[in-house]
Amino acid sequence: MQKDLIFFGESGLTSSSANHVANLSKEAYLQIEKDLSNIRFVDKKMSLIGQPEEQLISEGVKTVSDIDGKLARVAKLKSLICWLREAIKAKERLLEEVNRLTFEDCGFNIPEQPEAPKKEAYIQEDDVIGTWGIKQRNRYYYLETLCAQIGKFIHPDGWFTNARDSMFDAIHNPRTVSGNGRDTVVYHYVPSIDVQEVEDEFMSLQDKYRSYQAELNGMKHEIEVALENDKVAKDSVYKEKWQSYQGEYDKYSHQLVELSNRLTEVKNQKLAELQKLKIIIPDSLKPIYEEVSKLGKK
Repeated sequence: MQKDLIFFGESGLTSSSANHVANLSKEAYLQIEKDLSNIRFVDKKMSLIGQPEEQLISEGVKTVSDIDGKLARVAKLKSLICWLREAIKAKERLLEEVNRLTFEDCGFNIPEQPEAPKKEAYIQEDDVIGTWGIKQRNRYYYLETLCAQIGKFIHPDGWFTNARDSMFDAIHNPRTVSGNGRDTVVYHYVPSIDVQEVEDEFMSLQDKYRSYQAELNGMKHEIEVALENDKVAKDSVYKEKWQSYQGEYDKYSHQLVELSNRLTEVKNQKLAELQKLKIIIPDSLKPIYEEVSKLGKK
């Protein structure tokens, strides 16, 4: 910022005025350069055959004494343009620097943003089982296996159930016939075991299954209760932490708003000060500046 302030003072040109003078200066040196680019040191004449009179077509310069002056004038005009253009860019940089000001640049103490709480992960079924002793854990695994095995045996389409259904089918359909005539074969079906014994075993297995399943369900309920209690406890803790965090964050947000307002005030003040700065004209460029300024008034 400091290096750019050399272009400015309390009195001088605004950026728009400086741009206008630079444009006038460009028009002025372009005309001079056009003259210099067309410089010729030869007179061009023509004559007709049989007529001695010569006619002048184009005329070369008669003296080079004004070349130095024109070159110097172009240099001064371009130097003025350069100064004004650089001053305009310097002011733009100064304005950009102000607009980019941060809290740190202004020395504001920035409050630390509160960290949002994180909900602790809920425990899983394995975590609850992991708290049990050897006897209880082994009983749980045993009941799971036993219920699955008995259930597979006595449930619909189970091995015992299918065999029982076949027994009753044999009672109701003790014979079947296959083939015709002399090739006819009669199959006889007779229960191989006392029907009541099968029924008693089936009912016994049903009772055992219900008993084991009830015990297993009790242990599963214990797991569910532990999981729910853990969820409720952790949700409660998280809710309290979140409410506390929300209060801290609201305070933090309010402080940021205040700092933002202060930063805006600082920026506006600095921008106002910069707008007051005028582009000065160095002493060596004042004569050519005065000449160009008069061109703009014609």
